[in-house]
Amino acid sequence: MTEKNMIGGDGSLSISGDMVTWFNFLAISRIFNSDVGGWNNKSFWSDLGLASLCPASGPADFLSKWTESSLHSDALPIPRDRDFQFSKRQNDLKKGERGRGGTPKAGSENAINWGLSLNLKNTGGYFSYEVPLADTSKGQLKVDLMLFRDQGKVEIIELKKGDGTDTPLMALTEAICYGIQTVRCWPTLRKNAKKQFNQDFGELSAVNLILASPEEYWTQWNPGNKSITNEQIKKLSEIVINVAKVLSTHGGPPAEKLTLSMANVIEAGKIKDKRGNAHQLYKLERFIPSPDPPEWSVLTQDGSSAGGM
Repeated sequence: MTEKNMIGGDGSLSISGDMVTWFNFLAISRIFNSDVGGWNNKSFWSDLGLASLCPASGPADFLSKWTESSLHSDALPIPRDRDFQFSKRQNDLKKGERGRGGTPKAGSENAINWGLSLNLKNTGGYFSYEVPLADTSKGQLKVDLMLFRDQGKVEIIELKKGDGTDTPLMALTEAICYGIQTVRCWPTLRKNAKKQFNQDFGELSAVNLILASPEEYWTQWNPGNKSITNEQIKKLSEIVINVAKVLSTHGGPPAEKLTLSMANVIEAGKIKDKRGNAHQLYKLERFIPSPDPPEWSVLTQDGSSAGGM
């Protein structure tokens, strides 16, 4: 999508179906509330959001158009072509202090991110957190955690706090945007990762999207605070399969190698930094109703841990 003005002279808003991208969908979905057609809440995420993207007949036809439009060279946000903050993140991990903010607020997404990162650091492997994928700060896309494996395998972890308001569909939408942008960024991302980790990860061959949150998150998304259902999970997975088919023809991994997993975030002890500040560690375990993760996934290592890389 080009930077043409979507506001008409009469104040109307217009954007053609062929120009809609997943990035557009994410941005607008974050803004609109239920009074103006928004779906990102407990009452409407399934009936208005998920059912529109994946009705009983299967993924909507327009999803393929969204993905194709997202891959256009001028689709915003433009892919990042420089520093992915790997060095800064590794330095913070080495010091045991998370940037200028210090110890994140307990239970926040930042705290979960940091606790997982500290645990991953102790187990080895190649990863980074808060990886920026856009060319400018405006419309920035930051992956909560990105894990690199040999032979071009990548895991993208999208985190939500246990009492968060973002729905599973919003988490999936964010993860899909990160996955698409990873495909667009991969040549430069690969080069930067090689420089940082002294390892060439090769051509992008597989991407696993992981939606992760404390256990209580998954129990609240249906009337009566009932857990997400197998049918809803199936629809989320079918959306990913639809995206995968398009990505596979535009430099992405083979269609069957873009996968979706869900995980619980589990407390895994505490450590103290050099200043005596305590940091909660976390690990991941597979959320059992979700699809089987690939055999190389962080969710399969040592049974369930976030380590074992």
